[in-house]
Amino acid sequence: MEKLKDSLSKTKDTPYILANLQSDLDNDVIIPVSRINSLRREAIEKLLDKKQNKKEEVKIEFDLEKHIDRIKRS
Repeated sequence: MEKLKDSLSKTKDTPYILANLQSDLDNDVIIPVSRINSLRREAIEKLLDKKQNKKEEVKIEFDLEKHIDRIKRS
């Protein structure tokens, strides 16, 4: 869980920070760091796109378990 938090917290020079992380993942689940980083970049890109188009708070959630299932099937 700590590695997941570390990877998702790398928001560089964006106006965003990871304020909270909740996970129902099993402890034995292995997620490639490259996939976590890709999900983070995708979420930040969506937030930045929304911010440019609107001046309101935007909350984006993604289902990490759905992505894990997709990784397991491939």
